[in-house]
Amino acid sequence: MFSMRKSCQMFISLSAIALLSACGNGGAKSEGAVKDTGKVSQEPVEVVIYTMVGDTEDYFNQRFGDAIRKKFPNYAIKYITDTTGSLDERLTRLGTNGTQVDLVFSTTGWLEKQLFQYGYAYDMTELIKKNKVDLSQFNPSFSDILGKSFGGGIYYFPVQADIPLLFYNKALFDKFGVPYLKDGMTSEEVYAVSRRLTRNEGGVQYSGYIPSLNYLFRTNPVSIPLLKPGTTTPTINSDDKWKTFFQKYIADAANSAEPGYFKGKSDFNEFKDGRSAMATLITANMISSKAMLETMNFDLVSLPTLKEYPGIGPQPLTVGMAVTKMAKNKDAAMEVLKYIVSNEVQSELAKKGIAPVVKNIEVQKLLGTENFFKTKNWNAVFYNKWANFTYTGAMAVDLNTIYTKYGNEVLLGTLDINTVLRKAEEEALKKVEELKKLIVVPNAY
Repeated sequence: MFSMRKSCQMFISLSAIALLSACGNGGAKSEGAVKDTGKVSQEPVEVVIYTMVGDTEDYFNQRFGDAIRKKFPNYAIKYITDTTGSLDERLTRLGTNGTQVDLVFSTTGWLEKQLFQYGYAYDMTELIKKNKVDLSQFNPSFSDILGKSFGGGIYYFPVQADIPLLFYNKALFDKFGVPYLKDGMTSEEVYAVSRRLTRNEGGVQYSGYIPSLNYLFRTNPVSIPLLKPGTTTPTINSDDKWKTFFQKYIADAANSAEPGYFKGKSDFNEFKDGRSAMATLITANMISSKAMLETMNFDLVSLPTLKEYPGIGPQPLTVGMAVTKMAKNKDAAMEVLKYIVSNEVQSELAKKGIAPVVKNIEVQKLLGTENFFKTKNWNAVFYNKWANFTYTGAMAVDLNTIYTKYGNEVLLGTLDINTVLRKAEEEALKKVEELKKLIVVPNAY
């Protein structure tokens, strides 16, 4: 089962692994970037940027810092982070110390916690209008968080994305004479392939596919809201889409391998050690896991879709950035944020292998062009339409932790789906009541 600590580590890793441009040594020319032509303020100002996830300053500079300082030479960009204790402890310490921060960024879920539970939220709607930020530039997947949620407010922008994909070990496919995977396969087709690959040979148990529950719940392709819109009522046992989700993505996947095989197994470790032919990873793994992957004969395809939702892929794993309510110069902070989501900066991120949050096709075409694995199937990222990025709110981290725990019960066959939905609802209702006492911003559920 996934503990809260493990869930936190997953959230930390996404923000961290997306930075390593040192892994991108390909040869795409710089003129492929889309240039920003906006005017730059010449007024000297300090902008303090904070993340709870512990990224080093060098990491931050590779991704954002160097570009910001070049664009705004009169701005003093100060970066601060924290690496001690849990994420909740870090946020508590930041508030207790009274540290002044102008921009905060983190993986979504934890970002909403900081904004709405710890009181950093600022509705950027008027600031967006004043600074003429074009919201139509974003991938349509993000429409709900750009004015359709949070009581109509806009509290952060997505600044980078990552899409779960199906990585596969060509060596095992070759070993067992199974044709390679293709983009656009359905879950039924992938599970059929999994059954052909699942076998015990030479005393070694091989598995075709082990689902990643962490990614499944956080990037739910069915886009089920965790709470009924406008309420604090969990949907887990009232929205029938959850039954489809648990059956199609977890129970059916479990039936494609040996009973009980998943107990104590990590999808990543089994894939890394050559015992699982497929694994759900993200494009950022081609940055963070370079040392492992370069020893493997692998490729990747789009995550399998459900026949009930043709052509719909997962939601993007997203890092968001927000202007805080205590920002001393909100216009300067917004100028920086506006530049980070510009085609120019998003182009540079894309080259490294970090999926852009903008819909510009020319920017999307740059994805992975300077990554070490630039010859792999990067087209898989955009093969299917990204599912609608579901409004998460300040309770998402805690609710997804509960749901993932019970998803593991279905995977192991220890509880049936109806029992899981009922138990998850009971636990979620208790957690919601706890969290309601902590959340300090209206409309943040």
